[in-house]
Amino acid sequence: MDTSTPVIRTYDLTKRFKRLTAVDEVNFEVNQGEVFGFLGPNGAGKTTTIAMLLGLVRPTAGSAEILGHDIRRDLSIALRRVGAIVETPAFYPYMSGIDNLRVFARIDGGDTEKSIPTILEQVGLEGRGKDKVGTYSQGMRQRLGLGAALLGDPELLILDEPTNGLDPAGMQEMRILIRRLADEKRKTVFLSSHLLHEVEQVCDRVLILNKGQIIAQGEVKALLSQAHALELRIEDVELAAEVVSKLDWVQGTTHEGDWLRIQVSPERAPELLAALAAHSLFPFEVRPVVSTLESVFLDLTNESVEGMDA
Repeated sequence: MDTSTPVIRTYDLTKRFKRLTAVDEVNFEVNQGEVFGFLGPNGAGKTTTIAMLLGLVRPTAGSAEILGHDIRRDLSIALRRVGAIVETPAFYPYMSGIDNLRVFARIDGGDTEKSIPTILEQVGLEGRGKDKVGTYSQGMRQRLGLGAALLGDPELLILDEPTNGLDPAGMQEMRILIRRLADEKRKTVFLSSHLLHEVEQVCDRVLILNKGQIIAQGEVKALLSQAHALELRIEDVELAAEVVSKLDWVQGTTHEGDWLRIQVSPERAPELLAALAAHSLFPFEVRPVVSTLESVFLDLTNESVEGMDA
């Protein structure tokens, strides 16, 4: 496939369930070799979108291409080059990790069993491969699921909550592994997650879906740069809010106690302070607000972090 061709490309991808539009004319592209984050609150349509991409749900309208193949016509061809974890991976609990991977390898029909020792090492299970999966923790099952997704050396990995059940150290290891797969192995990773800090640390670009529609997408750094703010501690906070709200380049204000938060680029601080000084308003303290993907998400969706899910 031409490296300039998107690995995933959707065209007004839509899914309706009777009167409910779960996914509403969604358009996005995932480029080769990147880690693409897929975010959204509960009921946003993330799982439905993934299900359509993998052929588990048929689109009502629109379509998509995976690795240059239309999912309506040539999905089986495309999926030969795709590895996926969707929700909690299912394994035979009475069989070992190695034997479970052997089963998956034989189902795929490819000569992939030779790669199992390397895959177990990659996902941190080299010492537990001979143990029965029934003795595995949920986090270990997630790692084994990633191992199964890596069988056949796929070009595209679609990972739905890959760190589910992992402890903090395991999450960090998984993030490192995902980045290594993209940076060193040139694999493309489509990562669906409700952990905002996880996506922020590991993804190149991100898409935020809400109520079936895209409300933001782009490079993580670019999205963070849009969420500039300054916080001032000032005596007459209500008067200060009234003064700065009249400035054309101030996008909004909120205040709590004697702290005033102003949606404005920190580079505007000298002009902001001058405007306040003109009204004999002098802050006790001024500080920039460090933007996070969490703050961007909350501003865009008006959702609580606890409300996030697939």
